[in-house]
Amino acid sequence: VERGVGLQTSVTVPDLQPHTQYEVRLQACLRNVLNGCGTSSGVLVTTDEDIPLGLMPPTLTAVASDAVHIAWKPPTQANGVITRYRIYQQQQDIANSEILINQVTGSVLEFLHSGQDLRPFQVYEYRVVAVNSKGEVTSNYSSVRTLESVPAGFSAPGVNNVSTYGVAVGWAPPVSPNGIITEYRILYQGNAAGSSAIQQSVSVPGNRTNTSLSGLEAYSTYTLYMEAANGAGSVQSPSVTFTTREGYPSGLSDFAVEKVNTGTSVILSWDAPKKPNGVITTYRVYQSPYSVAIYSGTARSFEFRRLSPYTEYLVKLEACTRVGCTLGKEQSFYTAEIAPSSQPSPTFGTVN
Repeated sequence: VERGVGLQTSVTVPDLQPHTQYEVRLQACLRNVLNGCGTSSGVLVTTDEDIPLGLMPPTLTAVASDAVHIAWKPPTQANGVITRYRIYQQQQDIANSEILINQVTGSVLEFLHSGQDLRPFQVYEYRVVAVNSKGEVTSNYSSVRTLESVPAGFSAPGVNNVSTYGVAVGWAPPVSPNGIITEYRILYQGNAAGSSAIQQSVSVPGNRTNTSLSGLEAYSTYTLYMEAANGAGSVQSPSVTFTTREGYPSGLSDFAVEKVNTGTSVILSWDAPKKPNGVITTYRVYQSPYSVAIYSGTARSFEFRRLSPYTEYLVKLEACTRVGCTLGKEQSFYTAEIAPSSQPSPTFGTVN
């Protein structure tokens, strides 16, 4: 660039770039003399710094539930030597939450922000400030969501509407879901004798907070707990226990028949139902036609008297809980044989 200055001995050159090295030469010329110009040797001069310009928003990468990698590029117009960068962070949609998290030298262009001030699955905003000797420039914010972490703070579920074969279960979401709850699992296992020892489970979507269980066994104690799961893992709740209500007995046994040698009675005995489904309050024994019980009580044996020798009888067993009764199948037996009696005297006749 050449600029004429006439006979001046000093001049100010405008429109130069900040913090840029220029070579300046002075040329002097004689008037009306051919080739009468001479040029001095060059002098190197560097313009002063100015406030930096053009700092782009940082690039953010969530690398963990409590860690964010922050990277940035120098200003498009540094206008000097960038001596340091300041990194600011704030939580999205929370006023007055911005804090200075770090300050690095001008040669550093990345930083890993991690620690307890970052929470899982939260949106944070970051901006960078570049500083030189004349001032500073700030970038716009970039936002990032931290990764999910295992949920925390899952309280024990509640059970209600307990019936003979089912129960309703309700729960509150974890205090700290630390992500999107995608699934709840209800795990339960029977504890009482006669109930299944195999742990069973039911899964429901993460937007549900209640469900019902069916197919349980009557009058059985169950232990139940839950798991809440997101993309990072699951948390287990404390367990609760409950007992289903009584039902009708099932699996009534056959009579064991002990014949008395007189033939006039038998001793009937029986086992408890395979599934009492409650507390057995009464056993009843019926004789055909089964209209009136010939025995009622809690003992599991009964002497059936006033019978005829070597005679078939039909009987049924009934077992009852506080809920109701179950009548067993029909069973037959014969009383014992005895010596014949009341044999008529022989008659005599003539033979031709």
